[in-house]
Amino acid sequence: MLPRTTLAREVEVDYLHISPAERLSINGIEAEVGNVARADIRVDLATGDRKAYLVEHVLGCLYLAGITCASVAGLSSAYDLSRRSFRDALREGQPPCAVIGSASGRLDEELYLKLRSAGIRKLSGGLRRIEREVALNLPEGKIRVLPSDRVEIFVARGAQEYELVLENASEEERLLVARAPTPYLRGYSAETLPHVAGDVLGDIFALGGFGSGRVEIFPRQAYHRLTIGALRLLA
Repeated sequence: MLPRTTLAREVEVDYLHISPAERLSINGIEAEVGNVARADIRVDLATGDRKAYLVEHVLGCLYLAGITCASVAGLSSAYDLSRRSFRDALREGQPPCAVIGSASGRLDEELYLKLRSAGIRKLSGGLRRIEREVALNLPEGKIRVLPSDRVEIFVARGAQEYELVLENASEEERLLVARAPTPYLRGYSAETLPHVAGDVLGDIFALGGFGSGRVEIFPRQAYHRLTIGALRLLA
């Protein structure tokens, strides 16, 4: 089972600044399932008058890099109105920095590499283990979450399958997940299924604070309803 960790030093890319911390937060919002305000084609967090849009990619990137606690702050200073998340932020009176996700539609290979190079510092205590099985069958697909001593994710769409066992994943495999494009832009294929696995890392393991478990997901569209729905069943 994975320990609680943070990064050893601060990291920055053009749209994000990430600092060491004892808990996981985004724009001052604690990253936990009770603060999920939207879960369909993306995941947004909200508390009070603050919101953070498109958080799943940075959460997945952190967990992929072995980091479970950090303080994430958005840096975007202008609205990119070609992107729905920025249009939503403008309409809802939120600043551009409320949008957390990369414009690439990926977890972000550059961010992953910077997180890895920053190093990891272990924190006291440990992450939770998924202790019971839950399942959902929705128009958006099917998902099953089970106990395991490792972090395991199995993704299947038609004849295409992808499996990630995080503890056994090489650096090449982790980079594959970090650079895989979202199926919302490219459709489902061998190229995009690793992206779904990265989203599961963010939606279930990072948001849930879990250090082990197995997730089997058979996605259609808006599959964050599956991942967040399963996480709520586990809460």
